[in-house]
Amino acid sequence: MSQSKTLTKLRKRIPFLNKIPDEIFFNLDASELYLPNKEINMIRTELENKLDHHVMTYKSTGFNLDIPIEKHLCSYLKTANLTNNQLKILQNYEKICLPKGVSFGVYQKPLILISPSESEIYKLYKEKGLL
Repeated sequence: MSQSKTLTKLRKRIPFLNKIPDEIFFNLDASELYLPNKEINMIRTELENKLDHHVMTYKSTGFNLDIPIEKHLCSYLKTANLTNNQLKILQNYEKICLPKGVSFGVYQKPLILISPSESEIYKLYKEKGLL
């Protein structure tokens, strides 16, 4: 499936992605994003409701540092500051979904767009000498 088709399907299944401007969203690399089936999307929505933040599905393979920083979704969205209780909830959901190849990213609600240089992944790229 092409990048564009995958991204379009993601927007249909994960409503908050529609809040990201097209010029950013359709330039993302979709290879790390997990297109949720009905079961995973129900779990994602449940988690989103429990955390009261936006939740994105990712492949559990971890960050691909070969992807340019401006192609990562997390470069443009402010991550949520979770309480200890919220972190425990997230960890429990990840235990259920990791065997299925799914992990989650949690973003601030309401959605806050940032520049890649303000993102958490920017720090990782800097540490690794990739910027």
